[in-house]
Amino acid sequence: MNETKQIFPKFYKTFKCIADKCPDSCCKDWDVVVDDDSADFYNTVDGKFGDKLRRLMITDSDGDRIFEVQNGKCPFWNDKMLCDIYIHCGEEHLCHTCREFPRLAQDYTAFTEHTLSFACPEAARIMLTTPDCFDCIELFEVYGDNLGYPTEMMNFLLAARKASCNFFDTDEDFQTQLCSCYGFNERVQAKLDSEDFEISALQSITNCTPLNMPERDRIFELHKKLDIMDKQFFDDIQKSKDSIPLKSEKLDSELRILAKYYFFRYYLTAIDSYNVITTLNRIACASTVISSLAAYKNAVDRFENRIMIFQQYSKEIEHSYENTDCLTRFTASF
Repeated sequence: MNETKQIFPKFYKTFKCIADKCPDSCCKDWDVVVDDDSADFYNTVDGKFGDKLRRLMITDSDGDRIFEVQNGKCPFWNDKMLCDIYIHCGEEHLCHTCREFPRLAQDYTAFTEHTLSFACPEAARIMLTTPDCFDCIELFEVYGDNLGYPTEMMNFLLAARKASCNFFDTDEDFQTQLCSCYGFNERVQAKLDSEDFEISALQSITNCTPLNMPERDRIFELHKKLDIMDKQFFDDIQKSKDSIPLKSEKLDSELRILAKYYFFRYYLTAIDSYNVITTLNRIACASTVISSLAAYKNAVDRFENRIMIFQQYSKEIEHSYENTDCLTRFTASF
């Protein structure tokens, strides 16, 4: 059996948690899911700390074993903004969620793609300051049996993804690039619908009519329905609706990185959904809200403030099963 191909962006291995220096924290707001191996270890820890571990491991309404947020933070995140489990048990005994975040892996059997999540401020900073940070989006051939999907379809999607990302390497502004990419993917979607997976067919649709993005009002209406943990952030999104984003090459450059991040993380899920337009619609939602927030919060020329907008949007939207499901269903209807 062939070894699974591992694909890493060049920034991936430069990441290191900045712990108490972080302007936000993955120890805030989220319940922490405790995997079986970690739970087994925590049940062997002696003394008062072991008693605390076992007392605070509960089962939620979904049947998951968790450390539940208390006063807006993990109960093991101490006053020095450091992790007591790390201190008492060692990094190797953090549960899988805490040990891996913000690292993400998408397993497609024949290959696995790794990236970092924008929900981490340090990961967001690294991505937004790394030139060509998603140059790992390249063409390669998938082959093999029993992969769980047709190899010709996956190879078609890989080629379509690469061609889609090329739209963001032109000299045009971000909005024009995204509209052109929409036009291309409308044609890609038609090929998927007819199960025409000929890669050569993509060459005839690279020069296509740009299409408009989903309407701004519908995007903000959607975000009213999402479950936003930070109520101030929810209010800011709604208030930013009427803030017209200023032309900014810096922000455009960062939105191009965000678009490629979405292509890297979500586009190949069309192997199951047969829908590539959902990824484009998610990019439209994220870029519309983020650029409006940047204008509303006077962050167009303030890089550190923009990082936190990118980060908070990802934390609230991408890492909520409910919000992701709502967003996927809604954007599929655009």
